[in-house]
Amino acid sequence: MSAADRLTVIGLLSGTSVDGVDAALVRISGRGTACRARLERFDTFPFTKRQKERIAGAAGPGRRDSAELARLDTALGKIFARAALRIAGDEKAAGTVDLVGSHGQTMLHLPGGREGVSVQIGSATVIAQLTGIPVVSDFRSADVAAGGEGAPLLPVTDFLLFRSERKSRLIVNIGGMANLTFLPAGGSWEETRAYDTGPGNVLIDRIVTLQSAGRRRFDRGGASAARGRVDRPLLRRLLAHPFLRRKPPKSTGFEEFGDTLAADLVRRATRRRVGEADLLATVTAFTALSAGREIVRCAAGERGVELYVCGGGARNRTLVQILEEETGLVARPLDDLGIPSKAREAVGFALLASEFVRGSVFPMTHITGARRGAPLGVFTPSVRPFSISLSGRRGKGERS
Repeated sequence: MSAADRLTVIGLLSGTSVDGVDAALVRISGRGTACRARLERFDTFPFTKRQKERIAGAAGPGRRDSAELARLDTALGKIFARAALRIAGDEKAAGTVDLVGSHGQTMLHLPGGREGVSVQIGSATVIAQLTGIPVVSDFRSADVAAGGEGAPLLPVTDFLLFRSERKSRLIVNIGGMANLTFLPAGGSWEETRAYDTGPGNVLIDRIVTLQSAGRRRFDRGGASAARGRVDRPLLRRLLAHPFLRRKPPKSTGFEEFGDTLAADLVRRATRRRVGEADLLATVTAFTALSAGREIVRCAAGERGVELYVCGGGARNRTLVQILEEETGLVARPLDDLGIPSKAREAVGFALLASEFVRGSVFPMTHITGARRGAPLGVFTPSVRPFSISLSGRRGKGERS
């Protein structure tokens, strides 16, 4: 394999939980189903309390301060650039990096209809200028413009990295939101199924924060939920949420499962004298069951399905136990497939950036509902010389 077939790529993102910037340094060779990815380094660079508050204050629908959003876009670009330089090693080492794939920080996700939108910030121009590395970013907008949900996108990289000729696999990511990727044994890209199942950690985290007046941010290991008892009437109400009745393709965000719903649940629990641990037990069960029921649907009729979990929710033992009970499957860490669970998304966006510059276009109709294939990303050059070659031919999606 020639040196031109190998890229060193940094993947960057900040998730719905707004913990910090995940950064991965990845060596990638080849493209499409022939690609190989080796993780060299991974780290999470936490946001300060002030940075978290600033992001939370600008996120979601109904925010009107466009000047603050623009300033935050630049500020996050600087934070992401620092993360890229630190994962590279230093500015000199950054000179050996070919590309950055930056997902950024989602501020609004309202796909569908004539004015569908998915907004991520963390200026790619700032990242490119401060690091000297070209950037691929804005991965979702083209899919939304083509009529798609713009999410989930990482099933593309799940398919490239984790498919098996002999085993059917379910990859379940429990991040801020939860989503699944079903990879049937020996299946093609078009046979892959993937969509958001509902909340991941977001409701649990928001409720812990409200209950503790900000002193705690999450339920470590699901310990508080384990001490509580599920409130069945409240659980039934949650399981009747309209999003759960929607058929795929579908995606969601904190607009549906964020602060508004969390505050409403805390008020209801207070009014009905549902204890704090009982509310956490109920919301944890809701999170696990909303994902577990979709797993059961995907795995119906399949034998020997392997279940792999990743994301912060994979460390919530109470949640994972309910998930296993609901599905009858053993939840294995994604680490067993060669990529650390916590690094899956950063590695994924590094790989999407690599596929973008190699000219890959993946048909997303069966995943996001997009009417046509669209390149997943936007290219921002750095100070380095670059060239563009246009063949005039319409690209085809990768197929196995």
